[in-house]
Amino acid sequence: MSMDLALPLVMRWMHVLSAVISAGGIVFLGFVLLPAAKNDSALMNAVLKKWRMIFHPLIILFLVSGFYNYLKVTSPKHDGQALYHALFGMKFLLALAYFVLGIALTSTRAYGERLRKNSRVWAAIVLVTFATIMLGGVMKVMPSAAATAAATPSAGATPGE
Repeated sequence: MSMDLALPLVMRWMHVLSAVISAGGIVFLGFVLLPAAKNDSALMNAVLKKWRMIFHPLIILFLVSGFYNYLKVTSPKHDGQALYHALFGMKFLLALAYFVLGIALTSTRAYGERLRKNSRVWAAIVLVTFATIMLGGVMKVMPSAAATAAATPSAGATPGE
C-alpha cells in the first residue's frame, strides 16, 4: 500500500477511534461512574485523573486527524460546495464545545464538581456528541463536487440533447 493511501487511512482510523473512545468514556462517566460513585469522591477523583490522561491526548489526535482529513482528503473533493464547508464549520464548532465541556467535566477543581452534578451539562455534552457524529455522517455521504457536476445538466443544454 502506498503512502498516498496509507496516510489517509491511518488518519481516518485515528479520527474514528479517538471519537469512539472519548465519546464512550464521557457517556460512561456521566451515566455509570458518577451515579455509582457519587458518595466516593476518592474513587471519582482517581478515575478522573486517569481519564484526563487519556481524554486530553485524544483531543490532540482528534484535531490533528480531523484537520488532515478535512484539508487533504475531503475538502478537495468538495471544492466549491458551500454547504459542505458550512457543515464542516458547524461540526468543528460542535467539536470545540465537546472538548470544552469534556475538559471542564473532568476537572477536579470545584467548578468541575459543580458541573458534574448538573444533569443539564451531561445532557448538553451527550447532545453535542450525537449532533457532531450525525453531522459527520451527513458530510460523509454527501456527493463530491465532481459527482454533483456530472449529475447536473449543463445550463445551455436542452432536454433530449
